[in-house]
Amino acid sequence: MRIMKFKNPSIACLIRNTLLLSLLVLISACTGMAKYPENMRLEAVREMPSKRLTSSSNQDIFLLMAFSGGGTRASAMAYGVLKEFSRIQVGEAGSRHALIDEIDAISAVSGGSITAAYFGLFGKKIFDDFREGYLEKDVEKEIQRNIFSVDNLGWLLADSYGRGDLLAEYFKQELFGELPISALLDRDGPYVQINATDLFRGIRFSFSKNQFDLICSDVEAFPVARAVAASSAVPVIFNPLTLKNHAGTCDYKVPEWHMDALLSPQKNPRRYREARRQAIYLQQKTKPYMHLVDGGLTDNLGLQPLNDRLVTGEGLWSLMKLLGQPKATKVILVVVDSSAYLPTKWDMSPDIPSFSAVIDATTSALINNASFETLEYLRAHKDAWAEEARVSRCREMEDCFPLDFKIVLFRLDDDNDLLRRERLLSLPTGFTLSPQQINDVIEATGEIVRRHPDMKF
Repeated sequence: MRIMKFKNPSIACLIRNTLLLSLLVLISACTGMAKYPENMRLEAVREMPSKRLTSSSNQDIFLLMAFSGGGTRASAMAYGVLKEFSRIQVGEAGSRHALIDEIDAISAVSGGSITAAYFGLFGKKIFDDFREGYLEKDVEKEIQRNIFSVDNLGWLLADSYGRGDLLAEYFKQELFGELPISALLDRDGPYVQINATDLFRGIRFSFSKNQFDLICSDVEAFPVARAVAASSAVPVIFNPLTLKNHAGTCDYKVPEWHMDALLSPQKNPRRYREARRQAIYLQQKTKPYMHLVDGGLTDNLGLQPLNDRLVTGEGLWSLMKLLGQPKATKVILVVVDSSAYLPTKWDMSPDIPSFSAVIDATTSALINNASFETLEYLRAHKDAWAEEARVSRCREMEDCFPLDFKIVLFRLDDDNDLLRRERLLSLPTGFTLSPQQINDVIEATGEIVRRHPDMKF
């Protein structure tokens, strides 16, 4: 085969420029369609029905869970906890059932949000296909293939479509389909709240009905895939996902506690802070858009929504009623903490840390400190919140039994196998782990759950 060579450099230059121009035209044609799907405006605020108890649910137990961030490591640990909960039996003789049936709500961020959303949508089907269909896949390679496929070249020149949107597309195709976030909040199964970070405000953004009512957006028309992608979009690696703020265009009414908090900032600083967070979105003219990234940047344990709800005055009692558990006498908050630490080789080296090491540090080491403070605040106030709930229930239902509020923490750091623990705590925060690493995380998690003294029923 002869390769044509042009002696006249101007001809070669012309051909090269023509090919380049053709490529740019092709990309530009794709770019015309490369725009993120806008979140639909809500015409009128609708009531969300309260949760109903399943036939096997034990009315004595109110079970809340928080799934942390940490990439596939976090997804696998959350899966491991759910798997073990499917084996633990609770209830009286003759009506024993799995602890997994008791889960009332899950708050999740980043890698934990992937497992939480899948379980919230498909229930115990997660044990049939999630491990093989997601956990053990080389997700990073598949996402890269999607990013640089000819069909998706439009994002290269697009201002309103990027790698974060392609991540959402991957989740839609492989895991969640077109299902909306309202499917995570409805009466069937546990209430699942996915959390992201509003990048330029540095505050939490939750994919909840309250948050979407606030911005007059429809939870029944927003895909789970985009919510999970936003919660998992590590900055720099993925572009933020954009939402439009429609606040002021529906009949949303600001709750009483919100105005009281803004008028009395010194009375309850935390309540005031939450009111300020929500008030930002009411100013639609100064904030018409939200650019959302990894939820772990503001709360890597997924606990902040519970903390904020309790300090706003809505309290534990209203949450118990909302989730269909007004008669519970035991409140169990399970925190699945998959945080890890980086190998210390960079502490021993004068060299500039690699790009991946910097990303891991900013999404792990620094965030873990904030997570500790969030957990300690909850621990310090849980008994007071439980007593407030008891008093409210006693007044409304004449049921004055005390509430036992326990916080159960599962950490990879609690693995008794020292060699395995060192391996697990050094796993990177990314979308890909080997099947053996996944197996190690799941096995270690199962042992940690079985050993925990509060998991004896």
